Amino acid sequence: MKPPIQNRLNFMRRIIADTNIWYEIEKAEVIKLYRNNFQIVVPIIVLNELYTSPKIHLSEISFSKLKKAITAILDNLEYIEFIDLGPFEYLVREISPDIEPKIDHDFFIREFKALIKLDYNAVKDNHTVRADISGLTNFINETSIAYGKEINKHQGTKNKFVTLSTLQKTEELILKYTNENLEVSGKYPKLIKLNPDNILLASIFDNLLRTASKVGNKFENNDWVDIFILSYVGKNDLYWTNERSKLKAFKNLNYESQLFIPA
Repeated sequence: MKPPIQNRLNFMRRIIADTNIWYEIEKAEVIKLYRNNFQIVVPIIVLNELYTSPKIHLSEISFSKLKKAITAILDNLEYIEFIDLGPFEYLVREISPDIEPKIDHDFFIREFKALIKLDYNAVKDNHTVRADISGLTNFINETSIAYGKEINKHQGTKNKFVTLSTLQKTEELILKYTNENLEVSGKYPKLIKLNPDNILLASIFDNLLRTASKVGNKFENNDWVDIFILSYVGKNDLYWTNERSKLKAFKNLNYESQLFIPA
């Protein structure tokens, strides 16, 4: 039986779940977390990632995995809190309290209920294609390379990679993404600075950019999109992910206390 509503309102701690979690989670685990006063939160960006996933058409096996992830959400609707604001809208919600979501979770739930009834042959040539964001991905990779070059200019310190901060540049990058994404509506003021709660987003993104520049890795389209799930993680929230690069970034920056690690 679902716990009484006052439990949810008074002392449940939010867990913001990464997209990858839904491919492995079981219903019993969600219920157990709920009964232990943890509220699993699914932002709209996660629903969109699943809805537009290439797994839908790559192979029958990948489609089956996608349906498992979708079913995990559908089976736990009563235990999930959804956030309908996209990550950029969520970042400006305090200065624009009237901001409205472009789409709500009910749309995805209806689509998911229809999708799980289909077989692979019905969807492999008829599916939603993700928007092309390769231009922005290239820009992020160029930014990472620029960080590496800037760090390498400072030859006077023993560990120049550690001592030269790029955090402010990364915060400016996030502000740029946010304002460019929202300016098409013409309704909302520009975000001038990030809320202190968003230091986690900026710090982890900065660390990932720096690490990529150090080892020569490149971001793929989905990599940086997933990073913005951190937009929803406040100082009292936990973040649940299986992605190694993010887990390592949390450890590098001593943010492990904000990770949810299943027992």
